Amino acid sequence: MQTSATSVSSGATRRILYASYKLNHDLADRLAHEAESRGWQMDFQVSLTKEIPGTWSGDGIITPENSIDKPMRSFFARAGCPVLSLNFNTIPSGVPCVVPDFGESSRRAAEHFLERGFRHYLFCSYSAEGSYHTQQTMAAFCQRLETEA
Repeated sequence: MQTSATSVSSGATRRILYASYKLNHDLADRLAHEAESRGWQMDFQVSLTKEIPGTWSGDGIITPENSIDKPMRSFFARAGCPVLSLNFNTIPSGVPCVVPDFGESSRRAAEHFLERGFRHYLFCSYSAEGSYHTQQTMAAFCQRLETEA
């Protein structure tokens, strides 16, 4: 899966690498659509070949990887372009990451229950107990409930 077009604003095509050993089709489709609307080229070679390229020249790298292994980190360092993680279960150190505001959504959920007069609560999560998502969500949810106690 690859999309390409020439950017209207600068005349240069931006190249973005999707660096993941596994292809998340929904995410890849959304990224490809967004890239195409901006006149960028998305490169999915890592997902398709399961190999990190020896060299790659582009404008940015997006990775949804849970854990970034040593070869991938080394590749990111050699690439010489910005790297962005879209994974929020395990935030890789040293890689900027886009995550939702788990605290705000949890506070709103707690307020929903408080406004309806609920008095007993149970927190359940589909994520692993130690994941960033679960820690942030549970902490904000419990903190909001404790302010009413």
